[in-house]
Amino acid sequence: MINSTNAAILKIGSFTMRPIKSSDLDALAEIWADPEVTRFLPSRGVAIPREKAEKALLTFVKHWQRGYGIWAIIENASSQMIGYCGLRYLDELSEVEVLYGLSKAYWGRGIATQAASSAVSYGFNIAKLHRIIAMVLPDNLASKRVIEKAGLQYEKPIYIFNLDALYYCIQQRMSSFPAWYFDESYMAGVDFEDAAQVEVYDRNQTVSTKEKEQALVNRLGINAEHTVIDLGAGTGNFTIQASLTGASVHAIDISQAMLNYAQTKAQQAGANNIKFHKAGFLSYEHQDKLADFVIIKNALHILPDFWKMVAFTRIAAMLKSKGILYLRDVIFSFPPAEYEASINKWIQQVAKSEGEGWTARDFETHVREEHSTFSWIIEGMLTRAGFEIVEANYNTETYAEYLCIKIGG
Repeated sequence: MINSTNAAILKIGSFTMRPIKSSDLDALAEIWADPEVTRFLPSRGVAIPREKAEKALLTFVKHWQRGYGIWAIIENASSQMIGYCGLRYLDELSEVEVLYGLSKAYWGRGIATQAASSAVSYGFNIAKLHRIIAMVLPDNLASKRVIEKAGLQYEKPIYIFNLDALYYCIQQRMSSFPAWYFDESYMAGVDFEDAAQVEVYDRNQTVSTKEKEQALVNRLGINAEHTVIDLGAGTGNFTIQASLTGASVHAIDISQAMLNYAQTKAQQAGANNIKFHKAGFLSYEHQDKLADFVIIKNALHILPDFWKMVAFTRIAAMLKSKGILYLRDVIFSFPPAEYEASINKWIQQVAKSEGEGWTARDFETHVREEHSTFSWIIEGMLTRAGFEIVEANYNTETYAEYLCIKIGG
């Protein structure tokens, strides 16, 4: 929540952005009465009645309780509100969008670009958001330019509010974090930088079939009343099966190619209640209600041990009390002194020929360049992060799974 009104007042040239107020109704209603302004809004050129403008304004004013919201754009010379711009949380997507609207007399003067850029900067630097989106109708060329100049990039088409739109987003750059913060994004380029590589990955993931993921969903007892976070969702096999129970699912992955692939599969499976987020263990900000389940399968190993601990701490904050963390990964339980023989034995047992699955070279790369660690290290981290390990299964000396409950508030 904003502690000082001054913190939310932004200067853009000869205009000022301040949090919108209930006394701005006349100005907002006038802006939305112009069909030229509403041509690119969901009403598609139909003037928005004053009573609807009033209802929207009340929502805008209340929204500032989140610490960000909609600004009125005030012309300094006349003290008149000539438009609005801001950040709004969308329940439909569990995302924060940047939006704006101007009186037609002020179009083409760069005001919208300055306002949108200022809103995005505020979102990252003051409100501490990690991702901001925008949605633009395909024929709104001017808004495309505004959004792109504000730093957002096109990702995909989207159907929302009964309209076909274009979905743009901007992720908080790692430069916004401390210089010492771990950058997960480069890991997306190890195997998953394009759709072809993602398809190969999906084919090789024989431990993540539809039947196996259905069994895990049933074992965990996930149902329509639950909120589930799938961290490192990959190609979405578990995400889809959890969604088909009616649960609300958040699929998180650092690779956009992975998310695109997973989203296509979800649509084909009729799994509609999934929200996809391009983020990682260290950058995802959960903005929905606290989760009942967090699932991590074969993904945590991208983090060095220090950052695994940070990730567990962040995950605990996303879960409700008594919430469940399920973890499965390459985790070593062999005696440390036997590392060389154990790793060689593992690779010999699981490696496949080229074209038939993961090869010896793939496993060698994993051990050399990624960060799988010992079970006793993982278990110590889980305990320190506030979890009780209720089930630990060491399927082999190189794989393990944990079922944990968050203890405390």
